[in-house]
Amino acid sequence: MEKAGTQFISLEPVETKPYTIETKSNSSSTPDPSLDPKDPNRVWVGTGDKNAGGCAGYLGKGLFLSTDGGAQWQSKNGSGASALPLDIINSVAISPTNSAVMGVGGFGRCDSNGVLTDGGVYRSTDGGTSWSRVFSGLVEDVVFAQDGTTVYASAPATGILKSTNAGASFSPSN
Repeated sequence: MEKAGTQFISLEPVETKPYTIETKSNSSSTPDPSLDPKDPNRVWVGTGDKNAGGCAGYLGKGLFLSTDGGAQWQSKNGSGASALPLDIINSVAISPTNSAVMGVGGFGRCDSNGVLTDGGVYRSTDGGTSWSRVFSGLVEDVVFAQDGTTVYASAPATGILKSTNAGASFSPSN
């Protein structure tokens, strides 16, 4: 996967697969894939571009998972009260000790007034089927430490956040 703004990934519905990933040139919207540390065939991709002007920029379609190394994709945004409401996902982190525990950080979704809302860190304990927000605000990155219980997140307005309970809650670390 090439970077530096020469390709991006778009997820388009097709008849034979839930989603397909297609690269196109002349865009800076290439999300970084995240591999499941226990199964490299499980590839996660968060969509949206934080650098494209907020609600005026490239809004994604949420979070996607491939269980076959990228051949087929399925949406993992949940539904109802446990949905992942992010149009701009900046980071996907998977616990190195329990692949069902994940953290996703992003800038949010665009409301009817064109304002980003619902940004933060969202956590799943069931492999992306359901989500709960554990921190509110704009979030750039989420990273699990090797122990699987310590998680760090960076939030531009807050600084570095730290969790010592596998991402169930966060506190400023600085």
